[in-house]
Amino acid sequence: REVYDQIVAWCAPADRRQARPLSHWSQPIATMLQRVYNGVELSRHRADDHPLIHALEAIGQLLRSQAELDPDAPDTPRVSLAGAIAVTLSRLSQLPAAPLEGGDPAVEILGWLELQLDDAPAIVVTGLNEGLVPQSVGADAFLPETLRSVLGLTDDRRRFARDLMTLSAIVASRQHVTLIAARHDREDQPLAPSRLLLACGEDRLPQCIERFYGDRSEPTERMASPILHTHAPISRFVLPRPQPAQPIDSLSVTAFKDYLACPYRFYLKHVLKLCSFDDRAVELDQRAFGTLAHEVLRRFGRTELAASSDELAIARYLRDQLDAIAHERYGSKPPASVEIQVEQMRHRLEAFASWQAEQAKDGWVVLADRVEAEMSATIGVDGRPFTIVGRIDRVDRHADGRYRIIDYKTSDAPKTPGKQHQQGPKTNPRWVDLQLPLYRTLAETVGVVGEVQLGYVALSKKAPHADFLAADWSEDVLASALDEARRVIRAIRAGVFWPPGEPLRHPDGFERVCLDGCLDRRLIIDRASGLAAHASGEGAP
Repeated sequence: REVYDQIVAWCAPADRRQARPLSHWSQPIATMLQRVYNGVELSRHRADDHPLIHALEAIGQLLRSQAELDPDAPDTPRVSLAGAIAVTLSRLSQLPAAPLEGGDPAVEILGWLELQLDDAPAIVVTGLNEGLVPQSVGADAFLPETLRSVLGLTDDRRRFARDLMTLSAIVASRQHVTLIAARHDREDQPLAPSRLLLACGEDRLPQCIERFYGDRSEPTERMASPILHTHAPISRFVLPRPQPAQPIDSLSVTAFKDYLACPYRFYLKHVLKLCSFDDRAVELDQRAFGTLAHEVLRRFGRTELAASSDELAIARYLRDQLDAIAHERYGSKPPASVEIQVEQMRHRLEAFASWQAEQAKDGWVVLADRVEAEMSATIGVDGRPFTIVGRIDRVDRHADGRYRIIDYKTSDAPKTPGKQHQQGPKTNPRWVDLQLPLYRTLAETVGVVGEVQLGYVALSKKAPHADFLAADWSEDVLASALDEARRVIRAIRAGVFWPPGEPLRHPDGFERVCLDGCLDRRLIIDRASGLAAHASGEGAP
């Protein structure tokens, strides 16, 4: 409480929550910083103080420039104090960092055409790949290459000559020049070296090609013609191998998807219990957006309205619950982005109300005691029991005795259960998710047997329509899903968490640990597995 009161005292303006011109907040922010650093002695002669002095001076310059903005101009932003601080920090992030200790300048990054004019004695040039340098320009419907040449405009021939002259001047006028060309991009697609690196005599051309595609990258003596230096074949990045851990005897049904996607990520998440936190979010991510919808629908499913066919009453209840939950979680004045997302959710829930009323008229009844109820089941694997647990969003029962297991989906374009759970050729698809098939196994423990339908209720952005996406799996297909679950359990029991799978399409917090953006990722994995060392005749690392 004392810390909170002190911060409020620093942010003293009574109108700090009101929208004012950006120029209005320069003095309050400066006053706040003066109070924070009052009594702090800073010296330009102390290296430890230099970054702070540099930052405060940069903030001061930004506040002065913002104070000069015309408050009555139509393009002047009107923000609260928090918004003004966010704008200032955003602009601050685009400024150069403080010089290194000792006053030496930081490494300067320049564009290709600026390098020749720089007087630095050492230069490292990256990205010398075909299509980047010289720049690749696609066909122009109005100014094709032939016409550009006739008109004297810059064409591919002139662009190549200009860049070759630039590279030659850089190499000839520096003490140290390093030229770097990547052999693969982030998606592991092969890249070609720039034509500039091959602009040497025919006697040297084979050497240049061999150096780029070969396995060695030895230092080269200074040459009159440019020659490329590729990255070293042995990366210094390391991907730690999994270590023995306590055996797992229970698993959530949703965790099987993690193992099928990447055993190594499964190890990090479910064995080591690693996770990431990010407090920079200013809007709801996909998970938080779905959690908000699930909480509203959970409350609805446990009320008498779940059996009603009154669309208006259902919609009114859902709106009220959405407002109450949003207020509990995000306050009375959430960010504008969150307000927009809540309104988007409101439209989707109105579409759900229409769909739900139709289901009640058709004879489907929501089982209130099965709405997001914790369930568990035991699977026998090689004579040993293994427990699977899960929480099913909803179970419906029809008047004729049929059951329906439902999972809510709030993505903009939800996949069908078949595409979500299986990939590959239709004749022999592979399982990539086992959630719905294992839901059926869980539901059997609470008496949901007989004819059971599995599927999603899609609350997508295609309001005012909500859809039920049914799974059309046969009993044999469902049995194969249970066999796949047993295979995963055997692998987990055996400690098979290596090698890592391919990088995921969506971030999960483990991108840096798993080296998803590293160009040599496959080589690093092979080396950690002992394959690269074996292929080269060396001992395993």
